[in-house]
Amino acid sequence: MVHPFLRAMVVPSLMALFPALWFVNRNVTTAVLWPHLEPTADVIVGAVVLAVLGALVVGVIGAALVRSVVGDRPGSFPARVFVPDDRSLGVLAIWLVVIAGWAAVAMVDVGPFWLEYPFWPIVVVAGLPFLVLAPVAIHSWTAVVIGLVACALWLSALSAVLADALESRELVGERGERLGS
Repeated sequence: MVHPFLRAMVVPSLMALFPALWFVNRNVTTAVLWPHLEPTADVIVGAVVLAVLGALVVGVIGAALVRSVVGDRPGSFPARVFVPDDRSLGVLAIWLVVIAGWAAVAMVDVGPFWLEYPFWPIVVVAGLPFLVLAPVAIHSWTAVVIGLVACALWLSALSAVLADALESRELVGERGERLGS
């Protein structure tokens, strides 16, 4: 059982973390863009740590805002997206592990290149909001950030829907009778 405040921190933290990690990948791994640092392993790891810490700070602030907005409607869909229950958090964790596995293979070159292929369908579904904004994102880093923030919300919404589907599947038997009654 995860504390409600920590649950409320998850989505705002991801909404900050996704663009922060994009910035690290785009700017810190090359010396061409600001902050013009030589991309050593220490610099990249330090930037990732700062991104995670910054996302946690945003998560704390976001959790306070989210709880004040959706606190009086705990069963509503916005509340389920912004303050996911334990089952939704489990589904969200699976999404994030798969995306991290894909990123490790595709972006960091961990393992053979063909390992990224099985992850593609899941990563495409996870990145649909970003793909919708792709034509605009080519010319605007703001659209990239909005797309990445939308992906965090999208993953949380998908997790809530999938968690509900899994729960209803577990409660109904093969012939449609309710189990446990």
